[in-house]
Order: sequence, then C-alpha cells, then structure tokens
Amino acid sequence: MNNLFSMHSFVVILLSLAAGSLYAWLLYASPGGLRRPQRILFAGLRTVAVAAIFALLFLPPYRSMRYEVEKPLIVIAQDNSPSVSHTSPSGFDRRRYEQDLKKLVRELRNDYQVEVLHFNERAASGLNFKPNGKFTDAAAMASGLVNRLMNRNVGAIVMATDGIFNRGGNPQYLFAQLAAPVYTIALGDATVRRDLAVSDVRYNDMAYLDNVFNVEVAADAYKSQGERSELAIYEKGKKLDSKPVRFDKAESHQTITLKVRASSPGIHQYTVRLAPLNGESTTLNNSQSFFVDVIDGRQKILLAAAAPHPDMAAIRQALEGNRHFEVTTAIGPALEKLNPADYNLVVLYQLPFLQGNERIFLNKLPATRTPLWYIVGAQSDLRSLSMAQQAVKISASGGSLQEAHPYPAITGTAFMLDPANAGKLKNFDPLQLPFSQLDVSAQVTPVLLRRIGRLETGVPMLFFTAEAGRKQGFLLGEGLWRWRLAEAKEGETTPAFNELIQKSAQFLTAKDDKRKLRVATARPGFEENEHVLFHASLYNDSYEPVTEATIRMQVRSESGKRYNFVFSPSEDHYRLDAGTFSQGNYAYEASASFKNKNYSFQGRFFVTSTQLEYRQTTADHQLLQSLSAQSSGKRYRPADLLNITNDLKKNPDIRTVSYEDLRYEEPVGIKTVFFLVLLLLTAEWLMRKRNGAV
Repeated sequence: MNNLFSMHSFVVILLSLAAGSLYAWLLYASPGGLRRPQRILFAGLRTVAVAAIFALLFLPPYRSMRYEVEKPLIVIAQDNSPSVSHTSPSGFDRRRYEQDLKKLVRELRNDYQVEVLHFNERAASGLNFKPNGKFTDAAAMASGLVNRLMNRNVGAIVMATDGIFNRGGNPQYLFAQLAAPVYTIALGDATVRRDLAVSDVRYNDMAYLDNVFNVEVAADAYKSQGERSELAIYEKGKKLDSKPVRFDKAESHQTITLKVRASSPGIHQYTVRLAPLNGESTTLNNSQSFFVDVIDGRQKILLAAAAPHPDMAAIRQALEGNRHFEVTTAIGPALEKLNPADYNLVVLYQLPFLQGNERIFLNKLPATRTPLWYIVGAQSDLRSLSMAQQAVKISASGGSLQEAHPYPAITGTAFMLDPANAGKLKNFDPLQLPFSQLDVSAQVTPVLLRRIGRLETGVPMLFFTAEAGRKQGFLLGEGLWRWRLAEAKEGETTPAFNELIQKSAQFLTAKDDKRKLRVATARPGFEENEHVLFHASLYNDSYEPVTEATIRMQVRSESGKRYNFVFSPSEDHYRLDAGTFSQGNYAYEASASFKNKNYSFQGRFFVTSTQLEYRQTTADHQLLQSLSAQSSGKRYRPADLLNITNDLKKNPDIRTVSYEDLRYEEPVGIKTVFFLVLLLLTAEWLMRKRNGAV
C-alpha cells in the first residue's frame, strides 16, 4: 500500500513538473523583448508555481501525525443546599471555609485545568455558597459530569457536601465511570442531636366525598428514648385526628396511620405535626403539609323490578362493593313514587314486565336522560321493550327459553375486563333467555357474546348502545345469581362477577364531555420544584380538533395573584409549560374564540411544599468516607481542605497526557505551499513589470 502510494505521488510530481515546464515554454519560448537569462529565470518561477498547483490538486491525501497535550482536569463541586448550612459542628468558621475553597481553586489552576460548579437539585457553573434549592441530587450532578467529561483527562473530583442526598441516590457508581478519585470535604454536623421529624407522608391526592381516607405518617426520633409526643393532623387550625406516640429507643422509626373524613368537595390542605420536645435541634421538620382533591363522585343507582328475584340480590351485592355507588332497590308499587331523574343509572330488571303494572314509573323514563340498563329474562315484555326505545328490537320466537353461555367479545373500546376475570366468564353457567330475534340499529359496544352449546354465535349477550344522547345497556338472560354462587365456591370473593357488574355501571354512568374547549394538567398536584404542564384541546362543531385559535389562560393563587399565559399549538392540540409555582391552591381559567364563538374552561391544581432538606439534619460523613475510599480518594475536614493541592500532586495517576492524532489530509489544504505559489507568481509579475514585459 505504501509503495503504491509513493509511486502514485512520484508520477503526479513528474507530471506536474512536465505540465509546469510546458506552460513556461509556451509562455517564454519567444524572446518578447526579454534577454535569455531573464526568460530562463521567469520560466523557472512559472514552472515551479504551476507544478505546485498541479501537485496540490492531484496528489493523494498524506498522513499527518499530531500530538496534543492535555493537563489533568480537576472538578470542584460545592453543595449549596439548605441542609449544608442548617447545622454546623462547633468551631466551624464558615467565612474561613469559603476563603480556603476559593484559594484552593486558585492554587489548582496553576497546574491543572479546573472546572468549578455548585449543586443542589441541579448543577450550575461557578461557586455559590448561598443556601438554595429544595433538595440535593448529587447523582444528577454526577450524571452531567459523566455525559460531558467521559473522554477527558479527569484527574480528580473534589466534592464539598454533607452527604445528605435526598434525591437520586448515591453518585458513587456514576463517578466510577470517570475513573477518577473522589476527594470529599465533609460539611455539616454528623453528631446525632435530639430531634423529631416527620420524614414522609403517604396519602392519595384524590378522595371521594364523605369517604374516610388514611394518611400514613413516618415519624423519626433521635436521642428521644422514653419521650412521648402527639401526632395530629389539622385543617385550617382544626385538629381532625391525633394519636399519642411513644419513643422507646434512642433512635426510633415508626409509621402511624391517621384518618380523615372528606367532608366537602374541593382542594383541602392538611398539615401533620409532631408535638415538639424540649431541647430539639430544630422543629422545622416536625410538620408537613399536603393537599387532597375531594370530589363528589358518588353515583346513585336505582335497581327496579316488578317482583323479587335472586338476580336482584346478586346485582346489588356486586354494586355495593364499589363504595362510590349508592344503590336503591324498588319493587312493584314502590316504583310509582320515584323519579328516574334523581338517579345516575336505572337498572330495569325484566321491565317492562309481562304481568306487571309499572306503567306510571316506565312512562317517566322518556322525559329523562338517565342511562338505562335493561336486563331481559323469561318475564320480560319484549314487545313493550322494543317500543320503549329505538336502538334494539327483540322479536319473540315462541314462548320457550334457551340457554346461552357467555364468552368475552374482543373489542378495542373503553370497556375492558381484566384478562383473568374474562377467562372465568367463559366457564360460568348458562343464562336463560327467550327464543328471539335480535335487531340492533345503533352502534354497539359488545362485552359478552352468546355461545349455544359449542357454537360461538357472535350474537351479543351484554352490550351497550346510545340513543339521542342517552346511554343504554342490555343484558339478555337471567340466572346471574348462579354466576356469583359458582365463583364464590372457588374462594371467598367474586372478583369476575363484581367487575362485570361494576364496570357495566361505571360505563353507563360515565359522562361524555361535550365541551369544545378542554384543559387538563398531568395530575391534580405538583411539588414546588416541578414544572406545571397543561394540555388543551379545541374542537369545531364536528368535534374535530383545531389549532387555528389562540388559547389564553389566567392562573390565580389563593392570595389573588394572577399569572397570564398563552398556549402553543402542537400537532392537533395545545401545550403550555407554566413553570414552577410556590406552595398553595390555584385556580385557572382558559378562554378561546373560534368562528365568532367564545369558549372557556375552568380548573384547579395545587402545589405542595418540598421540605426534604429539613427532614434529615445529621450529616452522613460515613457515606463520604465510603465514596472516597472506593475511588482511591480521601475525605477531609473543612479546616484541612488546602492539603488537597499537595495530595493531588503526590498522586502519580493525576498527570498530563498526550494524544496522538493521526489524520489523512488533502495537500490542497497546506497553507505553506499556497503562500509559496503566491510568492513565486508575485515575484515573477514584479520582475516582468520592471523589465517592461507586462
């Protein structure tokens, strides 16, 4: 390969000289008023210049070896989270520490590359000793260094911190990817002090009206053996629940459950608080506040029938398994006094009834938009049922009954059964239903289909339709009590039967959102450091998403402060990053104008305080020792941090490195040859001009 390369270059040079000589001979063959020595000189200059140009254009790439020298890079990271400055050991001089760290940076810059940064919940360049941030995420800082410095000559990492990393975990394994020793400066106070702390609160951020929900509180105690306290939960200063807490050990960790009743709809702010002890190092970590969105999600269901039946009890028991359902049973004459409009769902068990007299109640149904669930059995009046609505027509074929087994329909709709429960349904006993012809004129959402013997007919057994904006459900067959009984024999609960009945009721009671403008947040609550993201959709009269309009939104705090925003279109919807908010309850109102129509949408969200920096007050110097030892580094007290310079110089692994940079470059890029050609042509031109040849 090298011989071919050399031979090719030699041929190119010969041809370039020949081309230059030919060009010079053509230019200076005739005297042109010049003497022979002058013509020879000018021809020589032109030959070399033209040959050089040809060679630059046609010579192959040549190999170039360069050596680059890189000093070791020392990274200095200062933890400026609040926990660092919250507690300090006796004798700690903060001003001296800050001066020493700045001096260390100056000394290291004489021999090394130095990158300085500070970190809390995020990392930023430069030194900053002012306490800031909501939590400490050293892992995020380490990950950023790994991404930027993976292929650099990282000599060492100097990290000044208290070792309290309350987000992201231990950065040890991330630092290991840089293959550099970690030198730690142990800040904070590792002495265990007398302290109580609410270290965690676990709760659901949404609750239903009148329900009692649990709040699990993790209470920690240090140097408090034999002491007693009280854990209580408050709303607007009113104590809702409390429990005494006793600490039997010097270091105690307990989980206590408090109970709260969701008494009214809306966003509620609660505060859990541990009564302080005498001599506590701090009481900032004795309490935590949180928000719960209480919604009125109860659904009133009327179970109506002409006569008692075991199926009625089975359905009622299944529905009452969902605490958000309020079930009322009415049979026969009791129906006359009821108004269907007072309910979110009416279950019509074998109504209309062949021999019943429930006309007064049934005649009230057309005037309401209450969803209906027809359950058809042997005593159903199929003719009256077909006349009561237009979506489904059932024509009787004789007066006999047939048995049909259920099997799940495969649909891509919003109605989904748990696969394990759906598999159980196939083995349930058959239901009895009249021989009939089914004719459905509306769009159907099938849930169960009929199997006659071994033949899967594909004919719906349980399905849903919609007529003039009203949802309707149809279950063709009686004998549901056998399903519940058969499943109960296999265990204490009946999950498959309960899920089928409950989800059917949920599907029918779910309200369709017909609003043209809709706005939502990712969830009802956020933390102080989180960005609050909004998603908005605007629909035309055909309920197709449009993005031509401008959607504006105003967010209002409890104190009345207002923030104005404008959404940005994104494909077929709108998005908005509203940034971060301080702790509190917020309401928002979005508005848009489209084709001379105005639309608005109102909502709310809440922001909880992030108090992670005050939950743990004891510095974890043991973690720093482990971090340094695992990386062949060293831990220092703040007073000794200037010793880091000498220790770095003594480390033989921290040294300047040189890199070989092998490249193949085009000759046309050689600047020296370019300027040489320019010089030759310029000299030739000046001498020709002096001799009057130009």
